[in-house]
Amino acid sequence: MTFSQRKYIFEHKGTQRIMVINNCTSNDDAAYSVVAGEEKCTTELFVKELPIKIVKGIEPVKTTVNERIELECEVSEEGAQVKWMKNGVEVPTGVRSRYRVKCEGTKHYLVIDDATKEDTGTYSVMASGGTSEAHVQVDLKPLKVFQDLQDMTVMLGQPLKLHCEIFPGNVPGRWYRNGQLIQPSDRLNIIHRAKVHRLEIETSSLHDAGDYIFVPEGYSQSLTAKIHIIDPPRVHLESLNFPDNTVTVVAGNKLRLEIPISGEPAPRVVWMKGERVILDSGHRVHAETYGDQTSLTIEVTEREDTGNYKIVLQNEAGEATASVKIKVVDIPDPPEAPLVPVVGGDWCSMTWEPPKYDGGSPILGYFIERKKKQSSRWMRLNFDLIKETSFEPKKMIEGVPYEVRIFAVNAIGVSKPSEPSKAFTPLGE
Repeated sequence: MTFSQRKYIFEHKGTQRIMVINNCTSNDDAAYSVVAGEEKCTTELFVKELPIKIVKGIEPVKTTVNERIELECEVSEEGAQVKWMKNGVEVPTGVRSRYRVKCEGTKHYLVIDDATKEDTGTYSVMASGGTSEAHVQVDLKPLKVFQDLQDMTVMLGQPLKLHCEIFPGNVPGRWYRNGQLIQPSDRLNIIHRAKVHRLEIETSSLHDAGDYIFVPEGYSQSLTAKIHIIDPPRVHLESLNFPDNTVTVVAGNKLRLEIPISGEPAPRVVWMKGERVILDSGHRVHAETYGDQTSLTIEVTEREDTGNYKIVLQNEAGEATASVKIKVVDIPDPPEAPLVPVVGGDWCSMTWEPPKYDGGSPILGYFIERKKKQSSRWMRLNFDLIKETSFEPKKMIEGVPYEVRIFAVNAIGVSKPSEPSKAFTPLGE
């Protein structure tokens, strides 16, 4: 060991005694004494470490997800201790941490092997003599789209197939419908093969309509498509439960027909009687449609409401029509005034024509009444309905003029009386 390499060097210069400590370290921090005869002199040595300076700071990084990030700095001495921070918080560097640190001489590194967007932030390295910081930006990767998703309109019940092609081809991804993650099922298949990504539904339902998004994992782009499920309109007349779809109502009553309908999108509905469109703003007769039901309302039914009513439904998937017959029944019109062709001693024969309008219900017969011409009191001649259109009143008084009249009867009720016959007088035997 040379003289200059010795740790401690002692020198005598006249009356001076000198001790030199080479390469002073923190271990030399102590109390030192010198003894001369019976005299002793003591002093303390305080060793202060020089600050570790950062001679090369870390540099900003801009990269994409799944790439490797390596932040590097260089300090003034080997073996120095440094601290790594992210957004002012010390990064964890344990066994399970995503961050790794390493040291090679005076160079120190912070390594992130598989970057994510969450690794974006301001990173700093701290040494005893200074700090260096830089921003790290992690973005999603750009994606090359060979074939984008396409908006589709699919008939209800038909297959639905969404298809896209992207590069790189080994990128996994997730499918979403209206913001909800789609999972494969018995009726829904998700296929990722090479650069092709496909979603297939064998039989589409109305619930399959919506906004679809394919999100490639780790990339900035997402592919979107709007799926529209359509269904031709239908009128469900079976709900009426009327033979031949004929609805019978007594005149003067209110009629309201409510008929279920279906179709996607909701069909436009028009009610018609003949060539006349029935409006929803009508007063006595009006139509309205709400949700999955359409209705026709007649506030006070009249004879003229009898007829065939047509329902027309239209949407972009097609058209449907249906017919409902409304039959308004009423009491019959009165028959014409009866004829009295033969007059006997105390009897006569009388005939009449059925009423021109039977009220929409067959004429169950007739009631007959007679009165003396000078009287205002009519007398019923039969209590059981007469089915025929002829009758022979008896037990009339000779020489007294009489009049007769007819009432027609159907299932609804009894008509007004006919006009009286011409007066006739039994002649006697």
